[in-house]
Amino acid sequence: MPTFQAIAGKANVALNSANIQNFPKTELKLDQPFSDVGFKALGLTDAEIAYIRSWPESLRATIRAVIHSAINRDTPLPVTVAWQPGYDFQVTVSEAPGTSASPGGITILARSRYPADTHPGTL
Repeated sequence: MPTFQAIAGKANVALNSANIQNFPKTELKLDQPFSDVGFKALGLTDAEIAYIRSWPESLRATIRAVIHSAINRDTPLPVTVAWQPGYDFQVTVSEAPGTSASPGGITILARSRYPADTHPGTL
């Protein structure tokens, strides 16, 4: 399984409507990268953390800003993370407004090559 797909599954548990309010807000300082504590709050392994750190900083900052926005609202907004294979690193973000039937949510779609394409020996 590609590394980011595994990361997405773990992030979806940590950032779903039942758990997002428990994410440590102190780990989402917009002017600083995630610390190991923030990565561990997502349930990531050391290998997964190393893979995320290999992504371009602009895209990591985008993901961090989206999660920061989601958890710092009066009512935290659930985040769904998905991965697709791609040639370059890419992040697409969409937000569905809440309704009486649903709180709405944010979707982060990340695209990258398979880790072994650019980082031999990784998942």
